[in-house]
Amino acid sequence: MIRMRIRELRKARGWTLDDLSKRARVPKSNLSVWERDLELPTLRTLEKISRAFGARVKELFDETNGNGGPKK
Repeated sequence: MIRMRIRELRKARGWTLDDLSKRARVPKSNLSVWERDLELPTLRTLEKISRAFGARVKELFDETNGNGGPKK
């Protein structure tokens, strides 16, 4: 699930919700809602989040990546 992937990638980098919020330029409250699986982010927002991680949107859905996600 996307919520688990965002949280996993964020924590793997040692980032707080505030860190990711600033890097992706999305509200921290929205990130919290998505990580709790209460709503899904839009494609535009997924693009912002993936750029913050230095990844492609597709990688946010890739749960088979054995190294914990895209490279930092």
